Amino acid sequence: MIKKITCAALAAFTMSAGVFAAGQQPVNGSSRMKQAAVGQAVQIPSPIKEYKSVQSVANAVGFAPLTLAGNEHYTLIACETIDKMAQLVYKESDVKNNNRLMIRKAAAAELSPRALSGYYSDNWMPVIIGRTVVSVTTDDGVNYAAYWRSGLYSYSVNASEMTGNSFIGTLASLVGQTEAERGY
Repeated sequence: MIKKITCAALAAFTMSAGVFAAGQQPVNGSSRMKQAAVGQAVQIPSPIKEYKSVQSVANAVGFAPLTLAGNEHYTLIACETIDKMAQLVYKESDVKNNNRLMIRKAAAAELSPRALSGYYSDNWMPVIIGRTVVSVTTDDGVNYAAYWRSGLYSYSVNASEMTGNSFIGTLASLVGQTEAERGY
């Protein structure tokens, strides 16, 4: 609701304040601006692109996504990209709650590990897993996030409705995969 009002107010201000030079039209055309001004919803397209497989995501981003390999407790439910970032979403399959894992990978030159996590906390704690320093946080002891960098890539994992021990166990497996890719 606030977004609609803000967009409508901005459009109305732009048109009434004479921001455009004489004879110039807004990029979207004046009729679209008038529609926004009277309360029509203005939607921004989602940056998330969905794919049918992990390989399709790899083809789209140019590298293999980090997967939850060999874990029969989780089922892959979404293969996605956001620009040049790979995002895989898993759901715990042997319980009836909403346990989810979201695993992201991006070229470190494109996105820092902390930004990749999408979790903006000031309470990150360094944890050493194998040879990798991983930053981990939780807001309530049930939802967790972690990020790290290994070689040319940034990684992050977000988990919901999980215990701390379970999260660290899953995280150790994922960090182990990234270390193996580097030859540790």
